Amino acid sequence: LLLAELDFFHGDKEKAISHYDEAIDLALANKNILEGALACHRALVCCVETIDMDAASQYYTRACQLYRDWGGAALVCHLSTLYADQLSAFSKLNGSISRKNKIRKRREKLLGRS
Repeated sequence: LLLAELDFFHGDKEKAISHYDEAIDLALANKNILEGALACHRALVCCVETIDMDAASQYYTRACQLYRDWGGAALVCHLSTLYADQLSAFSKLNGSISRKNKIRKRREKLLGRS
């Protein structure tokens, strides 16, 4: 987890995410639910700050589940307060863009441009 934090601090997102994933796997392999949740939480922060909202959403879901499993309901509320609105807004925007692309492709197909 410390390696991931150092990579994130130095701006190497790819290495940071790789180390966060390794920290999550090791924590869960050793049945350390809290450390797994913390690693997910920190990976979430990394993804939000580097605007990788798809990955952020996955780490958010996993962190919340692990915090719940550990018994940290207040931590789940804290994450929800911090990130739920951002992730929801991104999801809606992403869905809107996807719908517009589908409509554009359908229109091009009908006009014989595809």
